[in-house]
Amino acid sequence: MAPATHGSRRCLSHETIPPGPDDYVIPMTESADSLFRRIAGQAPDELPPVHLWHPTDVKDIGMRVSRDGTWWYQESPIRRQRMVRLFSRVLRREGRDYYLVTPVEKVRLDVEAAPLLVVRMEVRQGDRGREIAFETSVGDIVVADREHPVRMHGTPDSPLPVVVVRDEIEALIARNVYYELVEQGRLADINGVQTLVVDSGGASFELGAV
Repeated sequence: MAPATHGSRRCLSHETIPPGPDDYVIPMTESADSLFRRIAGQAPDELPPVHLWHPTDVKDIGMRVSRDGTWWYQESPIRRQRMVRLFSRVLRREGRDYYLVTPVEKVRLDVEAAPLLVVRMEVRQGDRGREIAFETSVGDIVVADREHPVRMHGTPDSPLPVVVVRDEIEALIARNVYYELVEQGRLADINGVQTLVVDSGGASFELGAV
């Protein structure tokens, strides 16, 4: 896993040429075609300044992300990874809602758990001591720290562990990766309760009572 950039993260580029609408094998409405063309026109190696874009045209075209991290357009799963990677770069979170944003339009994204999925983790030593670096399925790398915390959603019986990748955008930690994370935990007494805690980037994160 390469070191993170742009703070403690970077968006890796596995493709040098962004796809055009001809790469898509799903049927598209005129609104979807417009969105795809605008996203495909963005530079492949940079995160666009979505925080500066405030389009008034807001659409719902049936984009969603299921709990297993699969992206869908209407009833069709999006199988092309480079397309999903392009979508992930124009994500913006507003409260509890997620959108795909371009300078001229904003599309609602229905998210079941989290829009991104962590598929790998690595424990290493950094300037702040031990660091736990996570990699998402679209190539984002983030080190858990105060700006990128590990959070536990869900319930004790059905936990949903996530890490903040950027700008409050969360990535669900896949089950096998979560088991690796648990192995890195230590027991701590928090308000009289034995709690599993992991340390990374100078911060500590609670995984739950034991």
